[in-house]
Amino acid sequence: MFDIRRWFSSAPAAGGNATTRLCDNPGSVRLLAILPGAGDAEQLRGVVEQLDWSVSIAGTESQAMALLQGEPITAVICDQDLPDEDWRDVITRIAALPHAPCVLLASRVMDQYLWNEVIQCRGYDVVSKPFQREELRRVLSFALSFPERPSL
Repeated sequence: MFDIRRWFSSAPAAGGNATTRLCDNPGSVRLLAILPGAGDAEQLRGVVEQLDWSVSIAGTESQAMALLQGEPITAVICDQDLPDEDWRDVITRIAALPHAPCVLLASRVMDQYLWNEVIQCRGYDVVSKPFQREELRRVLSFALSFPERPSL
């Protein structure tokens, strides 16, 4: 059973570590976003460009899985509103990959119930849409600060 207290107690001390500082190094973060909507994809591209990170956009899980076979990915952002797939299944499958990147859910609605569902699927956090630079940096830095993925 997943123990949220143990998982949070494994977070590093204030100030972060080399992994959290990764988010501050230009060009060091490579995102993969599963976003079926062109508007969300363009908006995320603008935010990522401000952070000097890179992003690849996939419209479906199958496109994302093909991209995950290429260069290493720091994190995957999965849209809550996928037209043909359930985001829970997508996050679970990506999290089960060997050397899986951290997975975040993108949603216009954020609450404790949704966050709990993401954690139960072995995702890391929820990031709000429309995407905002500082929130994305904060959420990803926090997700990368954990030494290991939560185990259920």
